Amino acid sequence: MNGKQMYGVTRENLNPIGFVIFARLDSNRLPGKALLKINGIEMLGRVISRVREASVTGRIIVATTDRDLDNPIVSFADAKGIEVYRGSCDDVLGRAVCCARDFKLGSIVRICGDSPFLDAALITDICALGLKEDADIYTNIPGRTFPYGASIELIPKKVLERLDALVRSASDREHVTKYIYDNGSQFKVSQLRSLKSDYHGVRLVVDTSEDLARAEWIASVLDGSADNSLDAAVAAAIAFEVDNSSDRKMTTQGEL
Repeated sequence: MNGKQMYGVTRENLNPIGFVIFARLDSNRLPGKALLKINGIEMLGRVISRVREASVTGRIIVATTDRDLDNPIVSFADAKGIEVYRGSCDDVLGRAVCCARDFKLGSIVRICGDSPFLDAALITDICALGLKEDADIYTNIPGRTFPYGASIELIPKKVLERLDALVRSASDREHVTKYIYDNGSQFKVSQLRSLKSDYHGVRLVVDTSEDLARAEWIASVLDGSADNSLDAAVAAAIAFEVDNSSDRKMTTQGEL
């Protein structure tokens, strides 16, 4: 934990909590990724399923943009019985603030739509941390002790509103909590850490075609398994790297 709490956040005003999944269709590296199928299931559908497994009560909301381009995300969420908020494409901080206001939330758990293997236990853990101590943000991101694609933040609405008033840079507003991490002395940060060394550098996020191939492998291992934990996803991701490293080595040897 670091920084000084400035914004009157207490455990009591975190509720109601909203699990807000940020997603949009356009991506320079992997176009349409939010609805790309991974082992037959759309990525956004996988994220929604993971969030539904959390043992914490809260509204699940997909926060997408107000562009026609993202209408398929809205249709997909509607079909899944998930509420939707539509807002600015580039001002993601503004989208988060308005979503919290419109749904009358006390806080949001910010979830990335490109994290199909997010462990529901992490959602439970970050909310439990919020119930134990007062802070401006609860997070597992600084110092990264969890895999890419397992990021989680619990952010009180009061802090989002304060950020909305403070942050003017377009690059900072594109990333909801960047200003907090860049100005840590102004905020009380409560951090969830992992001591597991095998998490280091593992990618569970889906942002490139290589990530998508890895995700297909992981899903083929986990789907139908009784264990879909973060540990199981990490083990599958490591196995993918080992297998593909062997394939690359064989290909290189063959070219010689």
